[in-house]
Amino acid sequence: MTIMIKPETQGLKHGSKAVGIEYAIRRARDKAWLFDADWDGNDVSWEPYADDATWQGDFEDIIRLAALNQLLTYDDADNPHLINGLEFVSRPWFYEEDYLDLDEDTPLDVLDFSLIGVNPEEFTE
Repeated sequence: MTIMIKPETQGLKHGSKAVGIEYAIRRARDKAWLFDADWDGNDVSWEPYADDATWQGDFEDIIRLAALNQLLTYDDADNPHLINGLEFVSRPWFYEEDYLDLDEDTPLDVLDFSLIGVNPEEFTE
């Protein structure tokens, strides 16, 4: 299970379409985000901000990152799960050209999430 959070909307053009979902790993107790600079399990830290996390556009890639950092456990059917206290988090993403150089957050109700089948009412923090 993944937790879907609100995407970064600062400066997004009205009517922009979310084109994909990306995934990261978060520590539940303090909401710190896993950052692995080189994807080698050596230079790892827990960061306070989502934008500093290691995000991946494929859920299988985030599973591989978790395995590399020894953050997985397996059930009787050999299905991977994060160890207690960690959670998979996902968020929609937009093309870079949809962002303008503005400081204001764009309201969710003027963005389009239909391509990825996400309802903004389902976002959690």
